[in-house]
Amino acid sequence: MKIATTCFGVIAVALMALPAGAELISYEGFQYADGTDIGLGPGSDGGSGWSNEWTRNGSNGDPNSLRAVGGGLSYTDTMGRTLVTSGNYGLVDFNGLNDDRDGGGRNAQWYRNMDLSGYGAANMTEVVGVGGSYYISFIGERRGFHDPLVVDTDNDGGGDQTQYHPNVYARNAHFTLLNGGGLGEVAQIGNPSNKTTDRWTLRAKNAAVDDAVSDERFSYNQQFVVVKVTAGNLDINDVNFIPDLVEVWLNPDLSSEGLNGAPDMSKFILDNGVDPIDLAQTGVGLLAGSEGGNRRGAVMAFDEIRVGLDWESVTPNVPEPTSLALLSLCGLGLATRRRG
Repeated sequence: MKIATTCFGVIAVALMALPAGAELISYEGFQYADGTDIGLGPGSDGGSGWSNEWTRNGSNGDPNSLRAVGGGLSYTDTMGRTLVTSGNYGLVDFNGLNDDRDGGGRNAQWYRNMDLSGYGAANMTEVVGVGGSYYISFIGERRGFHDPLVVDTDNDGGGDQTQYHPNVYARNAHFTLLNGGGLGEVAQIGNPSNKTTDRWTLRAKNAAVDDAVSDERFSYNQQFVVVKVTAGNLDINDVNFIPDLVEVWLNPDLSSEGLNGAPDMSKFILDNGVDPIDLAQTGVGLLAGSEGGNRRGAVMAFDEIRVGLDWESVTPNVPEPTSLALLSLCGLGLATRRRG
């Protein structure tokens, strides 16, 4: 009896880590063969819950600037819970398949829209309603060359000239929340275009006013990012007026929102810090900027993009190994007890 009671307790605790009733809307795990060019036309892209393929923003960027790379990104929280992952990862590279040392004047700008037809909605605000919230998650890492770049100009085998600006960051690499069905950027997470600090940053509407800046280094610092969007009441004549709110957690506990405390970054969505903007999100974007302002162009890796209606839907995880071992032992013990 003691074995059964103990085992049922272990099973109950383990099940708490599993998403119960989690409602996932869209998912992209980059389950493509290594080297696949993504976004090459109808039927070429995978994932689920999207209304279109990955789409390049007009003439911006090389057609090969979004491709799959073997070996997916991963994340394990401080309690040993591991994010459920699949496939490889997506690499957004301003210079496509060309050597990044060759430079390049075009941006890599890609977007994809959620399929909200099942909700009878045109955007996420219509799905959740005023005061309602939804969640987005992704793994991201800024890559590419460090600045400054020391080069060998006289072929003597040693670096003798420093090129490019000494800011240690790449230009304009970020994940973005979009509206309008195209690349209408409303909130940017990563490194906005003119940011000179090497920190994960949250910006509203391409405006540097009151950027929310974290303590986490941006370059070469992989993060699992969870975003919570709460739809506001944008009627400025209403006493209950409040702008849309975006909150961001970096490398959080996977099991529940409540265990994480305050977000690492939060920001009301305002245009130049003044006028409220209706986020009305329709899609997500992956961006890596070209060379400019004496800075290297950007390269950024993305993986495990999820959009859902609750924390659990965007943080699916498996228990840490000790819990799994206990579950196995419990199963063996219960089976042995029945045979006895």
